[in-house]
Amino acid sequence: MQCNESANGNEYDFNAGCNWGAAAPPPEASPAPVLRLAVQVYPGTRSGDEAAASLMLTNNGTVDLTNITVTGINVRILGGGDGSITQSLPISVENLVVTGSTTIPLTLKVPPLAKKVLVHYDEYRYNDGTV
Repeated sequence: MQCNESANGNEYDFNAGCNWGAAAPPPEASPAPVLRLAVQVYPGTRSGDEAAASLMLTNNGTVDLTNITVTGINVRILGGGDGSITQSLPISVENLVVTGSTTIPLTLKVPPLAKKVLVHYDEYRYNDGTV
């Protein structure tokens, strides 16, 4: 950071000196960036052998997240039968800013006797790493 002279002869310049608000803290005072992605599943409506759901991704970290990829989603059925999602995987989101969120709609195939549908994400990646 460059500081300007605050006094020139006998005159004081109120616009000189250091802009302390623009100064970067020393590295030991800055915590490491926090990478945190919250993933929640919200139920939707059911019609016949299909059910809607939403996968909400929220960036709860301190830096933008990039290259978000959901690589695995499991559908479990209580009450008999097998369930699945109709979208092909992986599902990608390019960028998610700090405190930002995005919702990914899902369509599920569910058997007629299903009493409860459980959706769980298996694996996701962001910033070119695996979580």
